[in-house]
Amino acid sequence: MRRSDVRILSPAPEILVKKPCQTLIWQGFFVTRRKSPSGSRPQGAVRRELEKRSFMLLCGVLASVLMIALLAIYSGFHSKRGGKLSSSLVSGVILGSYLGGSGTIGTSQLAYVYGNSAWCFHLGGILGFLFLYFVYGKAIRNTGKPTVVGIIGEEYGSRTWLIASVLNGLGNFVAILAQLIAGTSVIAVVAPSIPLAWSFVLVAGLMLIYVVFGGTKGAGMVGLLKLFLVLFSLIMCGAVALWLAGGVPQFLSAVSELGSARGMDYFSFFNRGFSKDGGAIFSVMIGVATSQIYAQAIINARADRDAMRGVLLSAATLPIVGACAIAVGLYMRVHFPDISARAALTEFVLIHLPALPAGIVLGTLLITVVGSGAGIALGVSTIFNYDIANRLFPSFARDGRDELRVRLFIVFFLCVGVWLCLVSKDDMILNYSVMSMGLRASVTLVPLSFALWFRGRISSAYALSCVFLCPALVVGLLFFGNLPFDPLILGIVAGILIMGAGVLQGRKAHANN
Repeated sequence: MRRSDVRILSPAPEILVKKPCQTLIWQGFFVTRRKSPSGSRPQGAVRRELEKRSFMLLCGVLASVLMIALLAIYSGFHSKRGGKLSSSLVSGVILGSYLGGSGTIGTSQLAYVYGNSAWCFHLGGILGFLFLYFVYGKAIRNTGKPTVVGIIGEEYGSRTWLIASVLNGLGNFVAILAQLIAGTSVIAVVAPSIPLAWSFVLVAGLMLIYVVFGGTKGAGMVGLLKLFLVLFSLIMCGAVALWLAGGVPQFLSAVSELGSARGMDYFSFFNRGFSKDGGAIFSVMIGVATSQIYAQAIINARADRDAMRGVLLSAATLPIVGACAIAVGLYMRVHFPDISARAALTEFVLIHLPALPAGIVLGTLLITVVGSGAGIALGVSTIFNYDIANRLFPSFARDGRDELRVRLFIVFFLCVGVWLCLVSKDDMILNYSVMSMGLRASVTLVPLSFALWFRGRISSAYALSCVFLCPALVVGLLFFGNLPFDPLILGIVAGILIMGAGVLQGRKAHANN
């Protein structure tokens, strides 16, 4: 089949193969036929070619999905509880959680619309990893506590611990929306006939299945495999994009011409404004530095050296992932300006890669998104079961049905997430990821810092006020304010003032005694 026989249309990734009296349409896994006015049947060779591509694509998707899913289940059953992590496993846990739909599909989406502004997520992640280890890492490891919120609770009491757990869980919940939207971008290209609402339901169902079969238990080994497959996928896509563009100089020239035509400098890091993109970098940095999943990797490292190497490996990997995802987004903006932005990466894969590699890449993206969303949903549901339900209803703690309730909470949060995605007008994946990071940071950053370096100097009342008022202020300004800078900055300043007042009050009380 000659290249001239194939025409690629957008926004739906359809390949139309035209012969004198027939038209075949290849959509994702499906091959359909439209009869020509003369009623002639399509030539068998053309149809067989398309059916072969569909079969190879499906094989690729199943291969990558089964590879990751089986390893997740195997490692979940055979992992040693309480085992310490090597540097490679530290990196696997960190990047396996970080590189969900936001670091891949979401980055290409934002690059498609705003160019290098998409670097905000990866630059924030790099700074956050370094900030976490070099500022908080050793102090957190020295506490001997398994969780960030547990450090806060030990210092300031159970009420502060409970409020921090719940609000931190709600901040995590926002990240589920990003994974759901990213998942539908994969469904949209492999099965474009499925309506958007059912795509969200399907992705949520896959997340639930992933949890039920234990896919979230082996984070280290699965993270390493996902990291390898994601790197393989994005490096391949980035290289193909540059090759199709004619090389780096031609690619840069095409992007520059696009920017001139549209009145936007796609090479600028602040196309959405310095306050928006700079604030996103800051929110991601602080969110990463105070998030439980990344701190957990450092806490469980075999030694400080393993933690440091794992963090540095993670920070060194993000620029590669970011550059490749952004290159794909910009390529699709130049050559396919009318597609849906969130499908920039997935449509590129479907259109420009051979069937089997395309299937492997799409399967990798799907299972990465599903795994990340499932892990977040499980974490939030665990908090709400053990920290809220079991406390409000003491009999729950003795009935042996915790696992069932956790799964019911997962169903509830996934249903709410699907509903919010359907009613929301914003489908920019990174917006939800940045919001989630900012909300988590507003809850934990200030009280955690004072718990680590001002132990025994602050009354729990000040910490409780900080944990509750700071995120409330950030949320209020986020939805009802119009500040020229990130509301998280004001929330952190307010938290420092509250906790600083607590330090001064503690000194006065100590002096009087």
